[in-house]
This record gives sequence, structure tokens and C-alpha cells, in this order.
Amino acid sequence: MQLGYARVSTEDQHVDGQIATLKEAGAERIWSEKISGSKADRTELTKLIEQLRQMMWSSSPSTTD
Repeated sequence: MQLGYARVSTEDQHVDGQIATLKEAGAERIWSEKISGSKADRTELTKLIEQLRQMMWSSSPSTTD
């Protein structure tokens, strides 16, 4: 599964173009947000990272074999 993340810094900017490009590239699930790059708390990016962690753990070979 391909995942994507789109972000703009200001309310007058739009993520639509980024989302369209991510979809064209094959992204099946996309997180997006409008938040300044200086903000440490990026909720949607955190959700994406958590999804990646879950995908990595679920695809890892078992170490109890």
C-alpha cells in the first residue's frame, strides 16, 4: 500500500494539488493538514508514522520460529 502526506503552511494555501499528485503516483491513503512548518505537533503526520509502524510490524517475520 502506498501512503501519502500533504501539508501547507498557511490557511490561504491549498493541498488539492499535492493530493492530486499523490493520487496520480498511486497513493491509496493520504493524510493532509494545514499547519506551519515550525509547529512541532503535526497530528496527521503522526498518524501516518503510526500507520507505517503498524505496517512494518505486521509484515515483519516472526522471531519466535
